[in-house]
Amino acid sequence: MNRLENRHEIFNRIIEDIFRLSGYTISPETNSSLSRVDIIAKKEEHNYYIEVKSPTKEYIGNLAQYERSIEIIYDISKDNEATPVLVVLSKIDETNKKVFCEKYQGLIILDISNLLYAIKGTDYYEDLKLYLPYTTDNIIEEKSEIDLGWIEHKDTSKELLIRLDNCTAGREDADKFENVCCDLLKYIFSDDLALWKIQETSNTGLYRFDLLCRIKDNNSKTFWSMMEQHFHSKYIIFEFKNYSSQITQKEIYTTERYLYSKALRNVAIIIAKNGFDENSIWAAKGSLRENGKLILPITTDDLKKMCELKTNQDDPSECLLEKIDSFLAELEK
Repeated sequence: MNRLENRHEIFNRIIEDIFRLSGYTISPETNSSLSRVDIIAKKEEHNYYIEVKSPTKEYIGNLAQYERSIEIIYDISKDNEATPVLVVLSKIDETNKKVFCEKYQGLIILDISNLLYAIKGTDYYEDLKLYLPYTTDNIIEEKSEIDLGWIEHKDTSKELLIRLDNCTAGREDADKFENVCCDLLKYIFSDDLALWKIQETSNTGLYRFDLLCRIKDNNSKTFWSMMEQHFHSKYIIFEFKNYSSQITQKEIYTTERYLYSKALRNVAIIIAKNGFDENSIWAAKGSLRENGKLILPITTDDLKKMCELKTNQDDPSECLLEKIDSFLAELEK
C-alpha cells in the first residue's frame, strides 16, 4: 500500500479486490452522478453500487450516522437500476441492520463479520485485519446475503519461512531480511498491531529504527495488555539485525535511544539472525532496571515458533509472554 493513501483509500482498494476476485467486474465511473459512488461492481449483467465506511470503532449500535450516505447511494442505485450496498468496517447491531434494510428495500449491508467470513483462508483475510484500528478477537464471522468469496488459499506461512531461511547473514541481504521480518510480523500480529510504519529516520538523520507499530484498541491478550498497562507503551519498535555475528551491547544502547515514555514508546523488540551475546542481554536488563525501557531480544527461531502458533490458530503473543517472563525473572537488583 502507498504510504500516502488514507485509511478510506486503503479500505476501498481492499474491498475492490475482494469483489473483483469474487467474480465481479469493477467498472469506472460513467457519469457525474456516479462520481459519488465509491465502487461500482458488476456481475451477471447486474450492477452493485457500493458505499464504504471505515469507522475506528469495533462495534456500531446504530447506522443513523450514515443515513444520509445511505439515502444517496440508494437514490443513485434506484435511478440506475442497480443494487445499493453499504460496507461498514465495524460490527453492526443485527436489529439495527434489519431496520435499515426494511426502510430501504433492496439495500444490502455488509459489516466486518461478513467480510471476514467471505475471505477466511485467503491472503486478504490478514490484509484486511492488518489495517483495522481495533482487534477482531470478539467478532463472530458470519455469512452475508451477497455472493463473496473465492478459492485462493495459499500457504502464506510456508512461503514466508522459505524467504526467511533464504536470507544470508550479512549486509548484502539486510534489506531482504528486514522485508521478510516485516511481512512475517504482519502475518503473525495482523489482529494485534496497527500502523506498520517502516524505516523512520530520526530528526537528526543520524540513525533510524526499522518498524513502528501501535497496539490495537481493546486488545485483551496478556502480553499486549502488559505492554500498555505496566510498561506504558502504546507503540512498539521493531529492529531487524541480519548480522553474521551475535548482537552486542552497542546495538542495545542504540535501540534504547529510540524509546521515550512521553511518546508512549517504551518497548522495543530486536529480532536477530544470529542471536545475542552475554553483554547485550546484560545491557538490555540494565536498560529496564535503570531507565524503565524494555528491549526484548528475539531470535529467528522465536519468529518461526510464533508463525507456527499463528498458523495453528493459537496465540503467538504467548511466545513473547514466555520470553518476558524469563527476562523479568532473571532481572538482577
